[in-house]
Amino acid sequence: MERRVKINAPLSRVYRVCSDYEHYRDWTGNGIKKCVVQEKRQGFQHILYTTGVFGLTFNFALYWSTAVPNKITFRNPSPMGAVHLLKGEYTFTDLGDGKCSVHFQIIADIRGPIPHFVKIAIARLIVHIALDDLNTYVCSDRCIQNLAKYDKEAGGGALHT
Repeated sequence: MERRVKINAPLSRVYRVCSDYEHYRDWTGNGIKKCVVQEKRQGFQHILYTTGVFGLTFNFALYWSTAVPNKITFRNPSPMGAVHLLKGEYTFTDLGDGKCSVHFQIIADIRGPIPHFVKIAIARLIVHIALDDLNTYVCSDRCIQNLAKYDKEAGGGALHT
């Protein structure tokens, strides 16, 4: 499943929000119950998640990579529980004038006694969060305030846009 959206916010802000996994819950709603960074190094993070949707709970891990400019990729390192395969990517394009385009795609193989229509609904919800909720958040004053707060907590100035 994939989709593209135009966002009225600078690419630098959108990319920063998408690659700040420790603060994903700022904009992804309450579906992510727990997010634990297992490993973090330049261009790579290994994160364990507990998520819940439609009365179901999923535990899984993702490797996130920012090694390629203007692209963030993710994949699960191995099957975990019902999540057999989960991989995808964000691709960012600068449109100028403080706007950008974000393309998101995801491939998921969720196994177990889960009806197909529920799997489709979960995939659509993930895409909605990844693009629509992202768009709403990065265009908000709350996002700008949060980024300034994170800069201050890190000991830097407000270098976000």
